[in-house]
Amino acid sequence: RAWGGARTDDGHFLGFDWSGFNWQIDRFELQSKPEETLFTVWIGPNDYWDAKDDPADSVRNIKRGREKLIAKGARHLVVFNNFDLTLSLGYGPKTEYHDLVPTVRALTQQFNEALYQMLFDSSDSFVEEHPEVKLYFVDIGSFMEAYVKKHDFAAAPWRGSYAFPDPEKYLWYDEWHPMTQCHLDIAEMVHQVLQQ
Repeated sequence: RAWGGARTDDGHFLGFDWSGFNWQIDRFELQSKPEETLFTVWIGPNDYWDAKDDPADSVRNIKRGREKLIAKGARHLVVFNNFDLTLSLGYGPKTEYHDLVPTVRALTQQFNEALYQMLFDSSDSFVEEHPEVKLYFVDIGSFMEAYVKKHDFAAAPWRGSYAFPDPEKYLWYDEWHPMTQCHLDIAEMVHQVLQQ
């Protein structure tokens, strides 16, 4: 499950010392057969969306959590990198975070590079250390960049009724989070990755 606002360590972006990725894993108990269970790790933006933390720390926290998941039985693991957070409306020209765009964009790139290296490109990479675990890597960064270019989305979030808006017009339901249609399209893309 996902906790909104969770960081990669034990805490939350609002300052709580609980609900983070590693906090959740410490409390997790596998209730199903490992060979039939798919674990998904998609986390990181709550660490550096405000340009306050080092993405290298995020990747170290993910590695620590990943090791604990494997010790608890994980054998099938989906890992996402992150998309350019500045695509979201929260960094728009009239927002308080607009000045952070170059920094946050660079931090996202640093995060993605460090994550990829940790998974694939180092002597102690995930694939070298854990051949017993099937790893599926999802490049959500490239997916979202292409997704935004493909559509002509409104520069405002959907703030209408509970009626389903035109999925070709709206990407965001608030300043930070994509709409249901985007999640469905991501799920379809992940399904394709799982077939490879």
